[in-house]
Amino acid sequence: MEGALLQLGEHDLRVLRGGAAGASIHEHEHPNEEVWHVIEGELAVTIGGQTRTAGPGSVAIVPPNTTHSVRALTDGRAIVVDHPLRRSLGGISTD
Repeated sequence: MEGALLQLGEHDLRVLRGGAAGASIHEHEHPNEEVWHVIEGELAVTIGGQTRTAGPGSVAIVPPNTTHSVRALTDGRAIVVDHPLRRSLGGISTD
């Protein structure tokens, strides 16, 4: 999944666009709270071992230090916000 990253104070905001069906983010955890807002399409969101389907207008909240993953069931877009600001995404510095 690809998109743009904006830093807003102590939050980071990612707009994921053009997520193709089948694209995924591997299972991982981090000390930041993370909120996913699905704009279009459907995602399979797994949080703490429980998987739910999230469609347009759905929000998924990932508590800090909780294992989670996401898989695009259809093409779509989502907005993702982390708090506090993540200093790296996928091993790449956000500074």
